[in-house]
Formats: sequence, C-alpha cells, structure tokens
Amino acid sequence: MLSTEVFVPCPDGLLVNLHEAKEMIIDFLNKLPSWFEKNMQTGSALGPALQAAYKLLVSLSYRSSANGGVA
Repeated sequence: MLSTEVFVPCPDGLLVNLHEAKEMIIDFLNKLPSWFEKNMQTGSALGPALQAAYKLLVSLSYRSSANGGVA
C-alpha cells in the first residue's frame, strides 16, 4: 500500500539563489521533458507536489519569523 504522507526534506541547501543558478535552472527545465518522454504513467503528482511545496514554505516562514525575519 502506498503512503499518502508527503516527505519534505530539510530545506537547507534545497533552495538556490535564482540569479546565481539561472543557467542551471534553465538547462534543467529544458532537459526535464526528455527524461519522462517514454513514461507510461498517466497519474498526476500535482497534489503531493503542492503539499510538499506548502510544507516547505511553512517551514521557511516559521524559521524566518523565529529568527526575527532572517531565514
């Protein structure tokens, strides 16, 4: 049976500065479709992806407010 609990790793080192990593991010986004072009799965992971993003943002928001606005 599959778990419906979303795992969110520790955000330290997970987020990058957009300006510093712009080239790598664009390269990643350009390569992403080719990695999954032969995938036959028709299900969607949007729900779990949104849950993980929400948990990450809540975690960062809590850390920011706990540190006086400095994450």
